[in-house]
Amino acid sequence: MEFAAVGASFAGRGRRADEQLTVVRRWWRGDDDAARRGVLPRAEGGPPVWIGGQSDAALRRALRHGDAWHGAGVDGVQLARVREKLTTRAEGADRDPATLAPTAGLFLLPPGFPAAVDLPGRPLGGTDASAESVRGERGRLAEGALSSASLWLPVTTEALPDAPAWTAEEILRHSS
Repeated sequence: MEFAAVGASFAGRGRRADEQLTVVRRWWRGDDDAARRGVLPRAEGGPPVWIGGQSDAALRRALRHGDAWHGAGVDGVQLARVREKLTTRAEGADRDPATLAPTAGLFLLPPGFPAAVDLPGRPLGGTDASAESVRGERGRLAEGALSSASLWLPVTTEALPDAPAWTAEEILRHSS
């Protein structure tokens, strides 16, 4: 829908992303006439770039241009698969895949809370999550070297005070 709105081809989005990332990284390093293009980032070299996607092209893009690979709704098994693919793709990318931080957006629907929307992926701890299943999966993600995660609680407005409280008490309190 966004592509149609601006008259752009959906099919060429990856190639355009590669080109845009190459150009913006050059600007941030000061390799081009960046001063005429606007304000430079405060961080030397620019802000960290997180690149998502599990296709071969997306993983190669993350290795070429990214500071982090970002997955949505991944579990420990999927994270391990992505790390294996990154290791394989890194051979031709002249990049140590260990320097690419794996991150994730995770969906958590605490037990007994109704979902406000259809989840776009598998929830943390499974479809019938318990505190134990969430803590177990969180541990497997940590074993897979997940460096950071954002947690989305897709609950109703009425549940907003209670769902984070459950997460803090049942999940975070047990963190090391």
